[in-house]
Amino acid sequence: MGLLIPLLNVQADTTGTLRPIADGGDDNGYFKNTGGTLCTTTNCYLEVDESSGADCTNSDGNSSYVEAKDTGSRITFDVSESSIPDNSTITAMAVTACHIYKKAAAPNTFKMRRCINGACESFGPDITAGATYAETTKTNSPLSVTKTSSTDIEIGIEITGTEIRISQISAVITYTPPDTTPPVITNIQASDITQTTAKITWTTDEPATSQVEYGKTTSYGSQTSLDPDLVTSHTVNLSSLEAGTLYHYRVKSKDANNNLATSSDKTFTTEAGPDTTPPVISSIQAQNISQTGATTTWNTDEPATSQVEYGTTTAYGNSTAINSSLVTFHSVGLSGLTADTTYHYRVKSKDANNNLATSGDKTFTTSGKPLPPEEVEKALPGTPKVEAPKIEADKTPPKVSLDPPSINPTKSATTTFSGRTTEKMGIVSALQFSLNGGKSWHPIKEIKGLGKKKASFTFTTPYLVDGNYEVVVRAFDNSDNIGLSPVRVLVVDVLPPLVGGHIATLGPQVLTPDKGGFVTALVGSEQKIILSAVGGPTKVKILLGEETFPLAYSSDIRLWSGNVRFAELGAHDLRVVAEDGAGNKTDRFLGGVWVQPGGEVLDGEAGKPIEKAEVYLYFFEEVTKSWVLWDAASFGLKNPYLTDKKGQYSFFVPPGRYYLSVSAPGYRTVTSEIVELERGSLLGYIFRLPPRPYIAIPFFGITIHLPAFLDFLVAGKESVGPSVTVPEPKTLKLGDKIPSFTLSDLKGKQISSEDLKGRLFLTFGSVWSPTFFEQAPILSAVAKKKVSFYVVFLQEKASAVETFLKRGGYSFPSLIDKTGVLAQSYKVLTLPQHFFIENGIIRAVEMGVLDEAGLLEGLQR
Repeated sequence: MGLLIPLLNVQADTTGTLRPIADGGDDNGYFKNTGGTLCTTTNCYLEVDESSGADCTNSDGNSSYVEAKDTGSRITFDVSESSIPDNSTITAMAVTACHIYKKAAAPNTFKMRRCINGACESFGPDITAGATYAETTKTNSPLSVTKTSSTDIEIGIEITGTEIRISQISAVITYTPPDTTPPVITNIQASDITQTTAKITWTTDEPATSQVEYGKTTSYGSQTSLDPDLVTSHTVNLSSLEAGTLYHYRVKSKDANNNLATSSDKTFTTEAGPDTTPPVISSIQAQNISQTGATTTWNTDEPATSQVEYGTTTAYGNSTAINSSLVTFHSVGLSGLTADTTYHYRVKSKDANNNLATSGDKTFTTSGKPLPPEEVEKALPGTPKVEAPKIEADKTPPKVSLDPPSINPTKSATTTFSGRTTEKMGIVSALQFSLNGGKSWHPIKEIKGLGKKKASFTFTTPYLVDGNYEVVVRAFDNSDNIGLSPVRVLVVDVLPPLVGGHIATLGPQVLTPDKGGFVTALVGSEQKIILSAVGGPTKVKILLGEETFPLAYSSDIRLWSGNVRFAELGAHDLRVVAEDGAGNKTDRFLGGVWVQPGGEVLDGEAGKPIEKAEVYLYFFEEVTKSWVLWDAASFGLKNPYLTDKKGQYSFFVPPGRYYLSVSAPGYRTVTSEIVELERGSLLGYIFRLPPRPYIAIPFFGITIHLPAFLDFLVAGKESVGPSVTVPEPKTLKLGDKIPSFTLSDLKGKQISSEDLKGRLFLTFGSVWSPTFFEQAPILSAVAKKKVSFYVVFLQEKASAVETFLKRGGYSFPSLIDKTGVLAQSYKVLTLPQHFFIENGIIRAVEMGVLDEAGLLEGLQR
């Protein structure tokens, strides 16, 4: 912008003089000083009359002026430009002079003049001086001069007439200050990532250069060549990268004025190269050895399957079934063994890329008699041991103390323990520790005093996820006595307890919520809740009003489950509370439940309940195209259903076509209309059975029911239900903005909610959900149609998702929510659940398995 800055005013000049500049301008001509003396560049000056106090006047005569005598005379005076910042652009200069003629003889005229770095110019039309002092301003523009520290500016006059006196001269300089603001960098992205290359893009708010620093740490260490082109959309390609490696990077842009902008640190991970390396097997042990069984354990450096070959020779001859779960800690039980027998075994693990690792030969001996000292090392592989003769009289085990951890609960994934052990008669020969109360053992190798009566030890736990661990140490002496330390409960608390996805089931049937987020339940019935949780929860419970239902944890499938009973009619909220060993609690909404009564069978005339009426439910079998009796036993129900004293019955059935038939002694059989259900639903109609016609013979006390010629009357769908208002929806509302997130895909690229442009959908799922197993092949088929969507896997590792996709032959874009935090912000009420989005706004929410047409239709809403 232009700023008007007065830089020189003679009246304010404290020196009282303005002198010509000897080394600048082009001064010449005939000038006289005050009093009429000829002046030169060293003695010609304007003397300011401070006492007069008047502007552009000279009240005390000719004591303050310079006088030009000859036509064509020019004189300039220096201007102080120090207040103009260097690198400013001077765009205009206005010069003001106070003038009077000496004699009335014409012409009494002059022009304004300015010099910049010795380049001078007279400008504007002639100015005519009058009989009294007058002020005139003329502007020299446009200019475009860059001011530096050495810039010299002068102002003055050029005489075009004769006899001119100038008492004051000043200038106003217009300039544009220099640009000192660096570019603003936005929209930084790493894309087109391969094993060895990546493309980095960003934008700036003004044209600027392009450069990227990158490396394996925040020290970077490498940078691209500077691209000097000034652009606003920047693209830099990185090459010669290492496969499967996390890279840090930052971008740099400098504008035309050398203002440099540098972004914050960003990361991306290159694609992994072909995995041809088998897992590394370590820490192989045989534990819990009995006369007929043993447990083998080992670790691998990557998730892999589990299998053991075993037998009485190195030919083995037996093998366990392959456990296809990809894990890093492996435990396989062996059974049907022979007592007091030495077994050879080796373990095998195969990773997700079918790379097989096989261990060397190991041995253990089943129990039947105490192991001799020379066999102890074989039973405790990897444990340091000192041999010594056995003392038959020694029946006392070593005493073991285990210090409590210094921080408990701990935010660290590993913890170091220490302790001591003493032996009364013999020596301490070996030490081991357990993290699960003695179910499995690990060697202690950092021991001082091993082989003596007193020993101290330290050990560090392996990497532990959140949870409670029962830590105990056992010490062996040379007489096969074993001493145990007190149990120390270690609480690892890195994350708060977080609940991820969940499903509700009735028998084998997964219940799908309706569009409002409610599932239907029969009063007095039970449903099973299955959910995942991370953060080391030790207690998980379901809250239904004032009632509490605890869930149990299954270590085999790493899920929590339990039954919830619905005793009261109406709409209810289900909540889940998870608590970890450190006392941290989280409370999350799980969904709504609409509890309804079952159906009723009534006397058609008296309206009274009919007990023990038989209610049959028929299902249309699509394969045989025939009606069959519905298989209720598979769902934990009975068919036919005998009504209770209140005449009530209940069926909760999966999607399909059904009808009901009801009969009771003395009544005509009644059937319902055919109903087609799109999701699991309650069938609870009111049946009013008309009595059968009969003939009564009072004399003999006989009642004869006539044949049921008119049986199988068709009844309407008179439903039973509580008198309640339809509950408010429990899902995110249409028109809501989606909750924000930033997640990584399977290649490590970060995807944020801000990246979701246009129409697309998000599907939430987990690899353990049976309904997501149904959805996965449909999603894979939709992905081939180039439809835009992402699947968000709740509380899953990327390796587990990759294995799931590989085994199923599926391919669709996947994001990993390791903690499952989006399950709460998106109000995920079942698995799968679909959110149809347009430019970040929710257009539709659908529950359960959708076919291909349903997914494509959802995108058009």
